[in-house]
Amino acid sequence: MNKNLDFVLTKIKITFKENKEYKFNLWSGIFTNIFIVLVLVLFWSVFSNLTSEIIKWDFNNFILYSVLTLAGTKSYFLFCIRRLNMFLISGELNLVLSKPINSILYLFLQKLTAQELVIFPILITVSGILVLNGVYTNYLFAIFVFIFGMFFHSLVISTIECLAFFMKNNLFLYEFYSDLKYSLRHFTPKMYENLSFAFYYFPTSFSGYFVIEILKGRTDLILSMSFNLFIISFIFILILIYLFKFGLKRYEAFG
Repeated sequence: MNKNLDFVLTKIKITFKENKEYKFNLWSGIFTNIFIVLVLVLFWSVFSNLTSEIIKWDFNNFILYSVLTLAGTKSYFLFCIRRLNMFLISGELNLVLSKPINSILYLFLQKLTAQELVIFPILITVSGILVLNGVYTNYLFAIFVFIFGMFFHSLVISTIECLAFFMKNNLFLYEFYSDLKYSLRHFTPKMYENLSFAFYYFPTSFSGYFVIEILKGRTDLILSMSFNLFIISFIFILILIYLFKFGLKRYEAFG
């Protein structure tokens, strides 16, 4: 336990020290995300006038939705098993397995950047300010669903990336998911009225759309989906564990 904690603290220190040498990377990332938020503000200022009757959201809801979904995409360092498929193919997994720390923890943090450590808390802070300035309720439930959304999103991505190893590093599923995720990150499931049932279960919905609905007082939809979500999450966890263990059996130390 102490070794794992020491690794986390050391990794964070190294990440910030590296940033001192490459300050441009951090500041460019921060300003890029600020620019993205400003563009979304402009976009939603126009779009909300056209869709407010469909979604029943005001301008503050749209902005909060954008900030939350952006924060969700920055949260991969908390849960996502990064580049496992590449480690299996290249043989680099030896470096992971030989370390005296938890292998999964190392995969979580091995590509941690200062941008994630800085931008993610900023986005969460901005979200909190927007919530406090709005008329909302069910705060704790909304926070729980947001955390679940980050976990569920990372779980799906990790599973898809692991599948790439068994598809000869074919990233078709991952690229398809990324393209679909981009669309749904900027348009709520409600916009796809005829397909809303399917899109409600898309991972980005839980770190954005459902959080807003819960804060507005609507909890019936997410509660009605809770059992299915538990089953789906459990299945993904089993698949990921199986892929990890089966991948290790097929793993060759030199790729």
